[in-house]
Amino acid sequence: MKKLNMDTLKNRTLIFFTLFLASLHFLKIGNYGYFGIYLICGALLFTDFPIKYILSTSLLIGSFFLWLKITHELVYFRILSHLPYLRLILIMGIVTLFNMFVILYIFSHYKSLKQDIQDNLLSIFVFIAIFSILMFIRAKLSIKPLILDRFGLYLGNLEAFLLAVYGAYLGNKFKDPKNHKALRKKIWLLFSLVFFAQLFLGIFVNNQFLMTGKLHFPIPALIIGGPIYRGHGFFMICLFLSTIILVGPAWCSHLCYVGGLDAYTSSLRKTSKIRLIRHISFINLFLTFLLAIIFKLLKFPQDTLILIVSAFGIISLIFIFILSPFLGKMTHCISWCPIGIVSCTLGKVNPFRIRVDEKKCTSCGICEIKCPYQAISIDKTAKINFFCTLCGDCLAICPHNAISITYLKKKKNIARPIFLFLIIVIHTIFLGLARI
Repeated sequence: MKKLNMDTLKNRTLIFFTLFLASLHFLKIGNYGYFGIYLICGALLFTDFPIKYILSTSLLIGSFFLWLKITHELVYFRILSHLPYLRLILIMGIVTLFNMFVILYIFSHYKSLKQDIQDNLLSIFVFIAIFSILMFIRAKLSIKPLILDRFGLYLGNLEAFLLAVYGAYLGNKFKDPKNHKALRKKIWLLFSLVFFAQLFLGIFVNNQFLMTGKLHFPIPALIIGGPIYRGHGFFMICLFLSTIILVGPAWCSHLCYVGGLDAYTSSLRKTSKIRLIRHISFINLFLTFLLAIIFKLLKFPQDTLILIVSAFGIISLIFIFILSPFLGKMTHCISWCPIGIVSCTLGKVNPFRIRVDEKKCTSCGICEIKCPYQAISIDKTAKINFFCTLCGDCLAICPHNAISITYLKKKKNIARPIFLFLIIVIHTIFLGLARI
């Protein structure tokens, strides 16, 4: 991308100073969240963050109207109180005019603004969506969903901003399909570690680290079995179904808190050519429904339920931490977890698909070997089967660019950006709310 005219130390320092002035107002009134937002935005100017100038300019425009509002309120108060106000007008006028000057200066020097917006459109939309959704959730829920709002901190707006910055960064990194495979596994592992770290802290340190203060077993099968047994508590299954509607079976390759661990442990050894069987996962799916109904009808003792569910969880850990690293395959997700079957089945209602261009495919077989879900087979050309989770690894590893993601069988050019927007936003929001 063409180097911006704005990208000089002098210009970055000028913008930082103006943001710093605005941050001092929030520090004075005790709004430490927005104080941190303005300071961090200023610090981003000295990094390679893709939308640093767009974001800082937006905040400066906001602070300009903020200075106008503050000036009006203070002057009005002093007039009503019969206090002198000319000095106040002079000081606030200088601050406001300086802010306006910097905005005009930016627009006069930011020659590639239009191009910068076009190049980073995904990051911009991701940032806006994440910040808006998290602030809406923060305002509407009776509990405090963001961890920095708890323990008397009330810094949820700062957390929402940081998560939006993280999402915008991912939007820039994911633009190149070649980055997709490695980056997906890293952020998925991060999500799993955050989820289980907060679970650990909630159990052993303070129950405020849990979403509601109540503990539930973090086993994917209970997404289905739990509501059937209880007859209520449909939050997780609704959350699961909403991701199916938005991104199809990508729950299993981007969003499952257990799958991230399985993906990591399986990567500790070179991928083998062994084909795992799926029979156990089908049996588990059947047993999940059957046992949930039996337990409900026969009213099994609570201790028995805990024992059975714990055994299921221990077996899952054996698959993840012993079999997966030993075979170099995601044994838990392929051979054990029943949710993958549900995800792939219901995911067919979603129009996103991985497709192979038969004219470009040479049947080299790399995608078949490397597909973590055994969702590709070679028959003259590569064929995508029922178990595709839209992980996108095949897009990154195909040496002939024969594989792409499509939407409604067409629109290859916009399908991947739309999919990335949805998956990054969902991933980042889940990361912010990753608690039991």
